[in-house]
Amino acid sequence: MLMKKKAAIALALAATCLAGAAHASVTLSNTTTGSISSFGGGGSTTYGQVFTAPVTGVLTSFTLSLNGAVGGLYGGVGTWNGGSSFNTGYGSPLNLFHSPDVASSGPGSFTFTPNVAVNAGDNYVAYLSVIGVPGAFGAVSMPTGASGNGINYFVWNNGSSSPDGNASWNYFSNFGSATFSATFDERQGGAVPEPATWAMMLVGFGVVGAAMRARKANVRFAF
Repeated sequence: MLMKKKAAIALALAATCLAGAAHASVTLSNTTTGSISSFGGGGSTTYGQVFTAPVTGVLTSFTLSLNGAVGGLYGGVGTWNGGSSFNTGYGSPLNLFHSPDVASSGPGSFTFTPNVAVNAGDNYVAYLSVIGVPGAFGAVSMPTGASGNGINYFVWNNGSSSPDGNASWNYFSNFGSATFSATFDERQGGAVPEPATWAMMLVGFGVVGAAMRARKANVRFAF
């Protein structure tokens, strides 16, 4: 009985270590400091936030907010090849995620779950857009927040074509950042257990094997 308990404890500890290694969650977030206008069918067609991935892993979710209704919109994530000074001709050359259209009937936050791979230190843009959304109207403001710690700067697009590969993004760092949060899973989809975790598992399996041998040795046959 004691051997069984030791085996169960060892395997439970190993499983806990594996679970922790596979789901190391990291979050970027800031707080609202003001707002910027105007987004929607009657204003800029795309509002985005440039961020730097804090880990190599998966962007599991991001949230952007609006101070009013624009009828409908979608969220997206793309790579970013621009800078923090006013310019055009740069933007998001590769789109990684484009959500279905969602309703925008009033002030609120919009959370999306792109589950796309990101690399630590690389820049990306998470955005809201009304391009091609039927019935989109505007315009409303977006709450803004502090920059720093991977939350880089606010960007926007006044064009009418998809942000994917669009070279008409306009941006200016003086606007700061949008109110933004994002969650990353550092090891999702291919976690490699730490050496200590493997050691714990080997101990657990060893205890299980010893318990099975002891149980076999204690078997008595009646003739």
